[in-house]
Amino acid sequence: MGDPDIAIFLTSSSNSTVRGNTVSDAGQHGIFLGGSGNSTVQGNNVNNSIEYGIALVNSGGEESKVQGNTVSNSGEHGIYLSMSSNSTVQGNTVSDSIWNGIALRDSAGSTVRGNTVSDSGWSGIYLDSSCNSTVGGNTVSGSGDHGINLDSSCNSTVGGNTVSGSGDHGINLFISAGSTVQGNTVSDSGWSGINLGGSDNSTVQGNTVTDSVGDGISLYYSDNITLQGNTVTGNGRFDGLYYYGGIYLFESTNITVTENNIFGNENFGLWNNLDTTTNTVDNNWWGTPTPSYSGSLGVGNPGTPGKDIWDASTGANDLNPAANSF
Repeated sequence: MGDPDIAIFLTSSSNSTVRGNTVSDAGQHGIFLGGSGNSTVQGNNVNNSIEYGIALVNSGGEESKVQGNTVSNSGEHGIYLSMSSNSTVQGNTVSDSIWNGIALRDSAGSTVRGNTVSDSGWSGIYLDSSCNSTVGGNTVSGSGDHGINLDSSCNSTVGGNTVSGSGDHGINLFISAGSTVQGNTVSDSGWSGINLGGSDNSTVQGNTVTDSVGDGISLYYSDNITLQGNTVTGNGRFDGLYYYGGIYLFESTNITVTENNIFGNENFGLWNNLDTTTNTVDNNWWGTPTPSYSGSLGVGNPGTPGKDIWDASTGANDLNPAANSF
């Protein structure tokens, strides 16, 4: 259909609709819109594109929608938006992308909702430099890297997603301060179920995280974080060098861990790695009314696993290990 490199190509064509097409074996992109804001790409079947299945570049706007498409076997991204703020990617089925299933770059204020993304080589859903965005109600499975990955996408919400079988983290926030990770179900991650790195002033609430090979929830260099109402169980292992378990706090301060169910994890329920920090851990359920506690580890990986709470601090924390009813 059309150009052998770009099967359907619209440029400077705002308020357009691309609907109901079948596109196969495009030499570059299946469907490409450039400078075509407030357009709709809907109900197309795109497979075996050498690069992107569907791409919108500089084509944002509240009426920009990529909706109800089936995209498979893309050589790079399945669906790609660049410089297309305030767009919506909804209800698509994306499978077997070599790079990311759905990728947004420099597309602030966008919504990625209700998509099914499977077997992506990198991340299932990836947002880069796309602050104030929402990733909600998606089903993401079998990603080679992260299931859902936000990079430099501040004040965003990742909510109500089901993420399974990720090779690395199930949900990863990197330098995405002020964000919320809420109501997700994350299982069978190759590293942490939910990981925050350099993402201060964020909230992780009401998630269920199970069967991570690494930690259930991990924080790295992330301050002023609230972990509330999460269920974290069946996570962790010993890889011959490090112990992994329920919740791991690394170089992170002013953390509140409250009203969580943290039980049945390997090696530890909660491990605070940083000395002289101030965190609050209370009103959690540890699988027992009298959780075991060690306060004399020093900074470093615990040499002997098996405690519910490991604390490397020298007394600055309010841990209240026996408080468990909520």
